[in-house]
Amino acid sequence: MAGQPSRGRTPRRLVTQLPWLGLFLVLIAGALWLLRPRLPAAIEITGHSMLPTLWGSSLEMPCQDCGYPLRCSSPLDVATLLCSNCGYDENLASLATEREPDRVHIVALPRGSGPARWDLVAIRLPGKSAYAVKRVIGLPGELIRIQGGEIYADKQLLQKSWQLFEQLRVEVHHLGYQAANPDDGPSTWKAEQLPTGWTLSPSLQFQPREEGTWDYLVLERQPAIPGLVTPPDQPLRGIVDYQPANQGLARPRLHQLRDVMVEADLAATPLTHFRLEIRRGDAVYRAELDLPEQQVRLSSGPDVLASAPLPPSTDSRWKIGLAVFDRQLVMTGAAGNHLVPLEIDREGDGYPVVLLGASGAAVQLKGLRVWRDVHYLGPDLTDESWNPGRILGKEEYFLLGDNMPVSEDSRQWRTSIQRRDILGTVRE
Repeated sequence: MAGQPSRGRTPRRLVTQLPWLGLFLVLIAGALWLLRPRLPAAIEITGHSMLPTLWGSSLEMPCQDCGYPLRCSSPLDVATLLCSNCGYDENLASLATEREPDRVHIVALPRGSGPARWDLVAIRLPGKSAYAVKRVIGLPGELIRIQGGEIYADKQLLQKSWQLFEQLRVEVHHLGYQAANPDDGPSTWKAEQLPTGWTLSPSLQFQPREEGTWDYLVLERQPAIPGLVTPPDQPLRGIVDYQPANQGLARPRLHQLRDVMVEADLAATPLTHFRLEIRRGDAVYRAELDLPEQQVRLSSGPDVLASAPLPPSTDSRWKIGLAVFDRQLVMTGAAGNHLVPLEIDREGDGYPVVLLGASGAAVQLKGLRVWRDVHYLGPDLTDESWNPGRILGKEEYFLLGDNMPVSEDSRQWRTSIQRRDILGTVRE
């Protein structure tokens, strides 16, 4: 009769099976690791919700009138492309070159952490097996609201950085590409008062009429937008939220914008004073190039908000820019970037008027460009006040595309985006 095992001692049979049990557990763990959901190394961009940041399949060609580089989403339902710079509308789409979609790499988020606001993230689309890239706007615990083209979180305006503004801005005018008949285009520079020292053709040049006199040019905009019908006596004016890449997309309504940027590249003598101005209602914002004093100044009305010494130029050419966006005023140029927060009544200030002025000595414009900011829209494609109706949950994020009129995102999704749905941030 076999003896009973002693208390506290492991049975010999179990001891002999322990190595096999360990091997079995290792094999199970390995199989689970091999079968785990894998993070794709890269994603090919499909669709057009993230342009101008990221592009799906697209078409590009130079305008057959002014030469401006046109790029739009593909495929197209139209046979001709409109040049947003000069207004020429007979560019044959059949002559355009097909471009491959962008690809982005995914960087996994550290365990236990979430993405930051404005991050580009890759997600699994709700209810689908496909992936998409969107931008993080709202964070857990926030109430998001879209109003007047801006985004608010808990009643606080969300402000983009200068770098993000540069990435998202849309160009509306480039003087370097001249149409055969510039007077027929959507953008026209006209003297604010006559007589003027400005010559408008064949290029913008200035000769002072008398000492101490400032002469201004003002930008007039009458954009021709396909698919948008306006009464004959009410032409579309000003800078609006038309996205040239969305060729063939019919929209019932466009919106005038408050947030814009202008940049000038000029040749000037040491006696020149040159200004860029953006006027909105009673507010006047100004970036001034003072060559006699070798200074640049950023002003709001009579108040100088920032100034800096101007570095020397070996070829007498200078660049200066002025932007107003998200209640921020920015001056750019050879003396660096200067950003100043602004106290602006969003309901009270007017739509922007863009001007440039000169005095003292001769000026020749070598380049002149105007951009507009991204304009955020609700799911009905208006900028009326809208919010999703609830505060974001503990692990929940609000995501948007950069191309408001075509993006499908948290404005339309019935399923919320949780932290577990976010694969990681993306980089090109």
